[in-house]
Amino acid sequence: MGDGGLYRYRRYGQFTKLATGQGLTLLPHASYVQSKEVNYLNGDVERKYEPLTTEFSQSPVLLQVLSMMSSLYDKVDRKTNDCNIRLHPYRIVATGEQIGKPAPEGLHRDGVTFIASMMINRHNVSGGVTTLTDADRQPKATAELTNPFDIVIADDARTMHDVSPVEVLDNDTLGTRDVLVIAFTKLEQVA
Repeated sequence: MGDGGLYRYRRYGQFTKLATGQGLTLLPHASYVQSKEVNYLNGDVERKYEPLTTEFSQSPVLLQVLSMMSSLYDKVDRKTNDCNIRLHPYRIVATGEQIGKPAPEGLHRDGVTFIASMMINRHNVSGGVTTLTDADRQPKATAELTNPFDIVIADDARTMHDVSPVEVLDNDTLGTRDVLVIAFTKLEQVA
């Protein structure tokens, strides 16, 4: 982390979804890079994460969630699109001495078409409230993801988002917040 924090762990992987309906294809593992314009804290840095596990990337539940979201986004756009899908399983940890920061860069965009955050599990933490604003940073909604499969979905070009820090409830026990961030980016059609 650009701020030196040791509170955020993740893996990373990508799929391609083609408009031809050929399903999802797991792409070869690669580094993750965002521009400095999108992420002032960690932008323009080649970040290397462990790849998604085979069990995770081939999970029927994951593939169904990605297919459902793809269908939803295509309906919003009123056409079927080729998409790059980036998956970021995050674990944010907190202790009695350190808070966990799900979004250390603060209010931001991710430079994608649609962004979603899905709760997997929470243990011994409070906080982690998602705030959505419009493009002018005017608050529009807040949501605290508390149950597995709770989800926040946003149009990344028209909104910005932030997530408040998490703190432990019991100082003697590690606190964790596990989420799956799913980023869809429409790919340009090749003529």
